[in-house]
Order: sequence, then C-alpha cells, then structure tokens
Amino acid sequence: MLLLLRQVLGLCAVVISLCVFSAGQTHAQAAPDAVAPSGNPEYDRLLKEALGEFKLGNWTEARALFERAHELKPSARTLRAIGLSAFEEKSYAEAVAYLTAALTDQRRPLTDDQRKEAEYALKRSLGYIAQYELEISPEGAEVLIDSRKPIILDGKLLLDPGKYQLEVTADGYQLTRESIVARPRENLKLRIELSPRQVDGAVEVQPGAVGEETGLSTQQWIGIGVGAAGVVSLGVGAIFGITAMSKADDAGCENGLCPNSASEELNEDALDAGNVATVALIAGTVLAGAGVVLFFVPFGGEEKPEDQALRVQPVLSTQLAGVELGGAF
Repeated sequence: MLLLLRQVLGLCAVVISLCVFSAGQTHAQAAPDAVAPSGNPEYDRLLKEALGEFKLGNWTEARALFERAHELKPSARTLRAIGLSAFEEKSYAEAVAYLTAALTDQRRPLTDDQRKEAEYALKRSLGYIAQYELEISPEGAEVLIDSRKPIILDGKLLLDPGKYQLEVTADGYQLTRESIVARPRENLKLRIELSPRQVDGAVEVQPGAVGEETGLSTQQWIGIGVGAAGVVSLGVGAIFGITAMSKADDAGCENGLCPNSASEELNEDALDAGNVATVALIAGTVLAGAGVVLFFVPFGGEEKPEDQALRVQPVLSTQLAGVELGGAF
C-alpha cells in the first residue's frame, strides 16, 4: 500500500514539474524588466503600469502603455517591450519590426539576456508570418494594406496570416488593387506594374513617357502624316494616269488628228486626266520625300541653335509642281 502511495506521489510530482515547465515555455520570453527610477515620473509610472498589465496577460493594454513610454523616452528596451507585447497578442509582423529595431538601437542597448530573449521571440515570429519582396513600377508608388500603411522591413512586406487587400497608387496612374492570402513562412516576390491613367479617352502619362513608349517625336509623327499624304497622292496619280492611257487608246487619235468628234472628246478627256496624273504624281513624290526628311532628319533639336531651322514647303499649281526649301542656318 505504501509502495503504491509513493508511486502515485511520484507520478504527481512528475506531472506538476511538466506543467510548470510547459507554463514557462508558453511565452517566448520573460516579462520586461522591473522599473528602475529614471528621473521622469510620468515615464516611470507608464512603465510600472505596463509591467502590471503584462504580468496579468493584458497584452494590448501593456503594449499601449509601453508605446506611450517609448514616446517619452525611446530606447532599445522600450522597443523590446513593445515587441514582446505584440508577440503575445499574436501580431507577429509588428513583433518582427519592433524586435528587429530593438536589437540594433543603441539607446539603452539590450543586455545579453534581453538580447537572447528578443532574438528567440524574433525567430519564432518570423516562422508565423509571410514575407513579400515588392517590385513596383513606377518607383515611389504608395502601398497600402487594407487602407493602412504596411509593415515593410528591408524591402519586404510583412503580413500575419490572413486575407488582405493591397492597394498601390501613384500620380498619373490608375489605382491597382490585389487580393493577397498570406500564409505562414511564405516568402514570395510580388510584381505590380501600374497602368497610366486615362483622361477624356486619352492616356495620361508622365513627362518623357511618350518618347519612351513610342520612340517617335512630334516631328516624326508629322513626317509620317506628310509621307502618307504623298502615298495617297501617288495612288491618285497612278489611277488618273491609267485612265488617261485608256481614253487615249479608245480615242484612236494620231499626231493630233482624230477620226471623229467623239474621238476628239475622248482625246481631250485623256489629256485632262494626264495633266491631273502628272500633278498628283509630282506632288506625291514631293510629299513622300518631305515625309522621309521630316522622319529621319531632326530640325530644331538641341544640336541646333534656336535660330537654325529648315522649311520644307510643297508648291503646286496647274503649271508647276515642286518643293520649296528655305530657312536660316
């Protein structure tokens, strides 16, 4: 009987020891240090109240008090206390940010024991969060998570597990929204390219964007238009030329002599069509050539002084077709 009682008592002792050990491991770290007088009564009072809330397990209240104390007297130790409180309330992304800052801050730096506790809590927090390396175009765009400023550390967006709405905005660009489902230990690259905003049916772009997107200057676009007009004129000339030859063949006139009045009329129509064809072909050649010049030869650029310019002007009439060149050099 005594042997059985001793075995029961021994088993109870083991169970109690395991419970005590497990309770000690429930938290990633010990509570922040006891308050030492700092010469600032308000700071000391806030720390004392924060420690009391922390020991009671009121993590949100403790964190709020530690944050107020940090505003009065910022240091690595208050950052650590905020980070530990964030860890306990399961705000792991914020815990990573505060604990990382605590480990590098030189204002009242952490002791060796405090550093070990902070590093341990930081390691555990990193195992609970998702990290996204952001690649956003254009640079300088504003990023919001659920309409709030995100936690970005070393270029990475830190998120606790859950579903979020990512918003990216920039002047002159359309608002972009992305849904993100963050998972623990996720480490991904997130690329977002904003689209230029449209204004009255046209795309609004930043200065210099036209050249970057199209590669063509205003002068080159004018050259394309002039060249296109030349091509059209050449086409018209070709049509009238074919018509003139056809009517001349039908007229059957030789050396200005026509067999009848109908042939004379056809011959006159052929001459008129021929004149139109000649003018259109010359004009088309001139316009096409001017378009090529405007496209390939820059005028009024940075290489030329402002008083240098070249003017290319077609000259058309019933008696003359050509191009006039002029300007200052």
